[in-house]
Amino acid sequence: MTPSTLSTGQHAVLADRIGDAQGRGMEATLIAVVGASGGVGCSTAAAHLAARAPSEPVCLVDGDTDAGTIDVTAGLDHVLGPRWGDFGRLRGQADGEAIMAALPSGERYAVLAGGRGGASTEVVRSVVSGLRRACGLIVLDVGRLAVLPSRVLAPDDLVLVVTGVGVRHLAALDRIHEDLRELSAPVHLLTRGPKSLSHLGQVVSSHVDLPVIGHWADDPAVARDLERGVAPGARRRGLDALADAALALALPHLRRSA
Repeated sequence: MTPSTLSTGQHAVLADRIGDAQGRGMEATLIAVVGASGGVGCSTAAAHLAARAPSEPVCLVDGDTDAGTIDVTAGLDHVLGPRWGDFGRLRGQADGEAIMAALPSGERYAVLAGGRGGASTEVVRSVVSGLRRACGLIVLDVGRLAVLPSRVLAPDDLVLVVTGVGVRHLAALDRIHEDLRELSAPVHLLTRGPKSLSHLGQVVSSHVDLPVIGHWADDPAVARDLERGVAPGARRRGLDALADAALALALPHLRRSA
């Protein structure tokens, strides 16, 4: 994992600062990207959402605070800056603006990736709360639903569940869909699989009684981009329109002002 660039003094500012910062006087929307099962492309979808987001600044956050590698997906693993483990000493209110200024950043968004021992649930809640006051949008790459910290969601947020349409994928979705209903934010599905099975999206939606945004057709070019270090969203792909649809749901104020 890339080491932190924080000096001892800078680490103290980020890790121990108690909430006297006023931030931007706003509360960012959070989109949590959840996988109904492993290997469905949650990190790719999350990074694509961050790249397509019309609101700035945007922060792409790893839900796996210990081993998450969303910075690799975003092509920012070589950029020095704090990872989740650098906030282990944090007490009280996190200063979102100070965090955003220190995080590895590309042209479109900043990234908070896992590493250096991870962070407690309390630290995650504090950091996300601070980032809400410093960002226009937070995209949280949750992966497994069990990783989603309690009380991190707000009613105006969005949960995007990526699911395959095969038998095993749907069995995995069945196992978590009651838990999804108990979340405090609205939940939408994004189905994933061969283009020829796109019609199954509505079938899955009806089965679990959750709305579906659309079907993300398998695209070998996406995997090739990742292998070559090209971040999701950097090139036009089939996920563009689906990401835009999810963003329109999560950020209706931008849609109204367009």
